[in-house]
Amino acid sequence: MKKLSFKTQRTAHYAQLGMVSDKTKEIWFVLHGYGQLSDYFIRKFKILENEERVIIAPEGLSKFYVKGYDGRIGANWMTSESREEEIEDYCHYLNQLYDFIVTDISAAEKLTIKVLGFSQGSNTASRWVVSKNFKVDQLILWGGDFARDLDFNFHRERLNSSKPLLVYGSDDEFIDESRINSHCSFLDQHKITYKLKKYAGGHSIDPETLLIL
Repeated sequence: MKKLSFKTQRTAHYAQLGMVSDKTKEIWFVLHGYGQLSDYFIRKFKILENEERVIIAPEGLSKFYVKGYDGRIGANWMTSESREEEIEDYCHYLNQLYDFIVTDISAAEKLTIKVLGFSQGSNTASRWVVSKNFKVDQLILWGGDFARDLDFNFHRERLNSSKPLLVYGSDDEFIDESRINSHCSFLDQHKITYKLKKYAGGHSIDPETLLIL
């Protein structure tokens, strides 16, 4: 028996706050965590919306019932099954979405582009940023880490140019001080420059903290 694969087209979804126009100066791509949906996740970023800033929340391609066989539905970016293909697929999807949103904006080169990954979305965001040389002014990993399978030596310049910011809540039930220190030590060993921001809160996006990033 052989397990085979082939490429096929599918429909992807995303949520958006704000309208892209000639007034747009800043675009945020915000990647949700495990079991979330983009239209719910993006509500955390409402505080950032204004006529010069647009928020784009891509949605993971895989959906599932969070509990049992019906009820609330969530999405995720990947699992361990066929992981290389899933990483390739979501990076391709995110690159297509980026081009769809950004390419037709006049003076696109003057835009400020931020990529934020929350929880599982942090791994996704870090892989996406190195998948293609698109414009990224800041990479924000919130309540999560860089994907450890990145080739940090090869991608060091790209990652450092994205000015990584690590954001953690003081009461995050999934990430304690030991894990934060371990990840920071790992980045130091690989000569990845970064800034660290902590806030009073748990494993969630804190709107007030967003305003001071």
